[in-house]
Amino acid sequence: MHDFNLEVRQGEFLTLLGTSGCEKSTFLNILVGLVQKSAGDLRIAGRPLQGINPHQGVVMQGYALVRYWTASP
Repeated sequence: MHDFNLEVRQGEFLTLLGTSGCEKSTFLNILVGLVQKSAGDLRIAGRPLQGINPHQGVVMQGYALVRYWTASP
């Protein structure tokens, strides 16, 4: 990710849109602590994010899609 800046205020709703390979999943994985950032500053509620964030969750897209399409009637 290069030159990425984002501020989401309390009560706002955020949607990430972009082409395949533009680092949407990387950002989300960094946000929940599954991937360590290599540079920059990430804060949630003014606190630096370090490690797994117990206040965030993620549902992997591949698992959700496979689960949906393979479910038995």
